[in-house]
Amino acid sequence: LFRGLIYIAFKATGTGSLAITTSSDGVNFSSPASVYTSIPIESKPALAVFNNTLYVAYLAPAGTLQMTYTSDGTNFATPYTLGSAGSGPFNSFLGPALAVFNNEMVLGYIDQYTGYADFAASTDGRTFSGPATISSQTTASAPSLAVYNGVLYSAIQSTTNHQLVIDSSTNGQVFSNETSYPGITMGSAPAISGSNYGLVVAFMSNDSYHILFTTSGPSGSQLASPASEYSGIRMGSAPGLSTGFDASVLYLAFQSNDSYHWLFVTKTE
Repeated sequence: LFRGLIYIAFKATGTGSLAITTSSDGVNFSSPASVYTSIPIESKPALAVFNNTLYVAYLAPAGTLQMTYTSDGTNFATPYTLGSAGSGPFNSFLGPALAVFNNEMVLGYIDQYTGYADFAASTDGRTFSGPATISSQTTASAPSLAVYNGVLYSAIQSTTNHQLVIDSSTNGQVFSNETSYPGITMGSAPAISGSNYGLVVAFMSNDSYHILFTTSGPSGSQLASPASEYSGIRMGSAPGLSTGFDASVLYLAFQSNDSYHWLFVTKTE
């Protein structure tokens, strides 16, 4: 949510560029979306509002993580490569995650060389600390970050049987309290969000049907297992999950499960 609008960012079909669509009511989204052909991306982008600015992080064609930002929601700055003074550029093969916690922007991503989920923090959106490891388990997909009840959570799909793994941090510096859910296996990266419904995780089923599944609970170590199935909602991509104008409405966005690659948005309230 930025400047009174809900933003959805994605990789445009055809150009492979950053695309943005917005909505003032969470139902009707701008169409066609705004496509920024000068910003090629290789992954699902991540969004965060930090210091009254909308930031977009993504995997660049070169394999590095990059960032662009806008103060008006329309004009995006020249992208820059993300990294730290201690480790150089952050390299990955999957898209990143963003969250704002303890007055810092937190970046989550899969290290290209180790396969572990790492995180780094920044007070200005440009200079990052770290990185440090989120989980003791390697991951098969991009991570997801969310803040709920004063705790920063990470959700990953472990390479061990594709199971859901949740980690948490109370200070934004160290992740701990790792919880694995062997009864929840996923076919996509998980999406995680805090809401009035608790901490919610959404993902695609680990089979050819690509059905939406969700689980929720009061904390990352108390999620319902097995997850709830929505057999009427089939997805062609990992979902995106976020609250909108308040925490009572939870929005889920995904790609259609066909050759048209349409954007679909559903909500619960």
